[in-house]
Amino acid sequence: MNWKDTRLKWIPENYENVSVVHLGPDKVWKPDIMVYNSLQHFDYEMTDVGLVSSGLIWWVPPVNLHTSCELDWTYWPWDYQKCRLLVGSWTKTGWELDITTISGANISNVDRDNFVPGAWDIVSGIQQRIEITAYKDNFVELQVDFVLQRRSFLDKKVAVLPLLVSCCLILSAFWIHPSSTARLRLNLAAVGVLVITLLAHRSFLPSAGGQMPMIVAMTTGLVVLAVVQLAVILSLANLVSRTDSPSMRFLAPLQMISPFLCLGNLPLIGQVPASIVPPWSRGADDTENLQPDLPKLQGWNLIAQAVDRLMFIVYTVIVFFFLVSYIGAASANFNAKTGNN
Repeated sequence: MNWKDTRLKWIPENYENVSVVHLGPDKVWKPDIMVYNSLQHFDYEMTDVGLVSSGLIWWVPPVNLHTSCELDWTYWPWDYQKCRLLVGSWTKTGWELDITTISGANISNVDRDNFVPGAWDIVSGIQQRIEITAYKDNFVELQVDFVLQRRSFLDKKVAVLPLLVSCCLILSAFWIHPSSTARLRLNLAAVGVLVITLLAHRSFLPSAGGQMPMIVAMTTGLVVLAVVQLAVILSLANLVSRTDSPSMRFLAPLQMISPFLCLGNLPLIGQVPASIVPPWSRGADDTENLQPDLPKLQGWNLIAQAVDRLMFIVYTVIVFFFLVSYIGAASANFNAKTGNN
């Protein structure tokens, strides 16, 4: 900070052309400038001040400042936070002590040339001179607004990668035959990954205050989808084991929409064709005419496959909606944070 004291002017030619001197901080008057919303404020006040022959005084003490900001965790870990510092005289009114920015303008950008980002990066910084009238007095303060961006690459990996893996596991389970135990194991693996992810989020995020992060809401939603899928898996497994035949009222519509739902004897869609014997299912003494005992695509198998296709479409739309809403909302949050400045 700098200020001017006309009582400390001198003519350099009268003092061997000395135009700048350094004085101890206790030798001159200093303004009581403080950060109003600081939690801890430590100034190294014993640093010298620079006095120019024109009466201009420069004092740049190192400052260790701790303040608090109201954080919005909704878009964690792609969050942008807005923090505000209020700087002004602790005891003097605007008539006694006026405050301006270094450039002298009422609104200016914060100088970030020497800023080294750590866990947070400063996206923008605006400082503004504010005049406040209270108790018939005029008070002047500087309002400094920062928009901060989280830079933790690890948080983004921990938050997103397990969700993508879980989505793939949940969606791929619909392409396994309902009677296969691999489908149940795949669903339980997805549930396990999601539960562990929720526990990991619990360790990263605060336990009180703020909004629920969208990533946590998305993880919780995927857990619900996985549990619903588990119920569907058990229901379809019982359905395909039935020995009776369903009514033609159910089969006729499925025959009409089967091309749209990809119903048929194709690999990875329903069941493996009876004419194909996978190499891992053959024994040493097997012959070419030995075929696995596979369920036919008819009756309850056809209905189960149709349910799988419909559930796959619904789940794909829901997962896509989750991802688009999360990415779109995070982008809108960035525009809102920077646009309000």
